Amino acid sequence: MGDFASAIDIIAEGVRLAESAQHPYSTMGMYRCAAMPAFFQGRFEEAITWLERSQGLHHRGNVPVLGPFFASFLGEAYARCGRLEQGLELVEQAAEQLGSMRMMAVYSPSLVSLSTVYGLAGRLADALQSAERALLLSRTHKQRGVEADTLRILGDIHARQVPSNVKAADRCYREALALASELGMRPLLAHCHFGLGNLYHDAGRRKEAQDHLIAATAMYREMNMQFG
Repeated sequence: MGDFASAIDIIAEGVRLAESAQHPYSTMGMYRCAAMPAFFQGRFEEAITWLERSQGLHHRGNVPVLGPFFASFLGEAYARCGRLEQGLELVEQAAEQLGSMRMMAVYSPSLVSLSTVYGLAGRLADALQSAERALLLSRTHKQRGVEADTLRILGDIHARQVPSNVKAADRCYREALALASELGMRPLLAHCHFGLGNLYHDAGRRKEAQDHLIAATAMYREMNMQFG
């Protein structure tokens, strides 16, 4: 919902309780939660610190499902900080492990991370394949939040193709925008406006581009998020 201040307060209490109880499973989960506000606001180095602490507990314990799921976020954070090779290796391994375990609830989000990192690496065909798989799974298993996020990623991919597939990108962004609005996913709404603004700017539709970029800028500033 983009209320990061409230999330951070709740997470701090959760971390305190989990660490006080010396309960590795809960602590691992709370460290991942602690990473999420920083991750979604674009403070990826801070997110990495928490996610690495979570992964450390995973390696010392035996939590086969959560480890790969959290690793997909860590790999994406690495990639977004310029550690592309390290990030790609991690998200590929995570997606493969979760797929083999048939943990659909966490497999489809891992495919979203995989698609994102493929996009950062310029591997648009691989990014498209992973995103289309994530979209199919999210719709099959009624993961509407994952579906909305995947549609936005697909919009980014279509917009970056050479030449840009403006029609497909526009459709995906608008479907993501509608679903994010219905679900109250304000950070994703901001990203959709930003994507549409850039798409329309490149297509010469300046007035529409301006409207969406103004909306995105206002939302990013309100939620203290980095652009894009």
